[in-house]
Amino acid sequence: MIEMEALRNQFQRHFEALGGHWFYASNSERLPVVLASAYQAMADRYLPDGPLQVVYWLNSDISGLDLEGILGPIRGTQCISWPQGGRQQAVQGRWQDLLAESQVGITGAAWAAADTGTVALYASPSTGLLPSLLMPIHIILLNQNRIQPSVSDGLKRLYQENQAEGRMPPLVKLITGPSMTADIEGQLVIGVHGPSAIGVVVYE
Repeated sequence: MIEMEALRNQFQRHFEALGGHWFYASNSERLPVVLASAYQAMADRYLPDGPLQVVYWLNSDISGLDLEGILGPIRGTQCISWPQGGRQQAVQGRWQDLLAESQVGITGAAWAAADTGTVALYASPSTGLLPSLLMPIHIILLNQNRIQPSVSDGLKRLYQENQAEGRMPPLVKLITGPSMTADIEGQLVIGVHGPSAIGVVVYE
């Protein structure tokens, strides 16, 4: 228990130092309240007034979370679940429009690294990466048991979890803070290649 708390605190320090927004739900009953608070705080800070649209996918341990019920009352939010086989559908008609019109992506996570504040996402038919790439805001729901001491430990977890199936995810995305670059005249610009704001809700 002490080790997990230490890992969680270390991850928080690094995540916030990188410009991320940290929120914590000390038990599953508090997760909806904390998520709603995190969502409202980030939307009010980074998005103009008006109704919002969210595209999301969740890890299996919280797949029953009612995002429409939790977020719907906040600025008339509409929540759209990422479909199975979403990568193929996303390049077609309706999904192109939905992704372009959405302001917030909410996803689960495969694991996180305490020593760098990094969060890892895997590409799969049910856990598409586009909700973490295309919207101005990305909110990650992270089970604290997925926090690893280091990126190296996280990659070991990747191998151990997938070797039984004999295949690896086609893509592993490592997120370390909001999208930013300083290669344009030496000026730091945030949100160039992805979300300009990133938040994590860590839950037990």
